[in-house]
Amino acid sequence: MNPAEVSAALASADVVALYDEAIPQGEPYTIFDPIYTWKKKTLANYQAIPLLKPLFQKGRCLYEKRPISQTRDFCRQQVNLLWPEVTRFENPHSYIVDLSPKLWKIKQDLLERY
Repeated sequence: MNPAEVSAALASADVVALYDEAIPQGEPYTIFDPIYTWKKKTLANYQAIPLLKPLFQKGRCLYEKRPISQTRDFCRQQVNLLWPEVTRFENPHSYIVDLSPKLWKIKQDLLERY
């Protein structure tokens, strides 16, 4: 795998969005630091993977119990998606957890109001 393929396979950030928001697929998406908002990065050729799955709907359990080994394997796969700079023990880089612009605006409005 060449370096471009490796970087394309690793996670760049997580984005927390409202339940009814979708991250647009196939078009550039700009993430920003929720505290230092001038720090921005535009992503292209990315894959947005929804992480939130409903467990119950109308009182019915939708979750299928998995063996612990399957859960362990999934966790290992997810850690392997992180850059080595993030997972190292000495001087690790921060992993970006961004807020969608809509959610960031709601947060700012609440902070100003209260």
